[in-house]
Amino acid sequence: ISPGKYMKVEKLDSGITLGKVWRVKFEDLTEEIERVDWDFNQPVLTVQALDRTVRVEGAYFAGAYKHDLYWANVCLYEDFGAGTFTGYGQWLITW
Repeated sequence: ISPGKYMKVEKLDSGITLGKVWRVKFEDLTEEIERVDWDFNQPVLTVQALDRTVRVEGAYFAGAYKHDLYWANVCLYEDFGAGTFTGYGQWLITW
């Protein structure tokens, strides 16, 4: 598996928002497992860096498999079922 092949990062215009903002998209399948659809929506996250905090927002998710969403070793969302979800959570991670 090539690093970054199944993930995309797009810098967003933060406008008047403080901090830097990115849209982070993942593909849940790999060519080694199954035919890949390359839609990069498992999940789509909006990530904002603020001082010593990162805000992660669940923007969109569409998938046919069960998923867990982790940020490092922190489980943000457990047991996504099959389906489509929008605005499914917001988490603040401080270090």
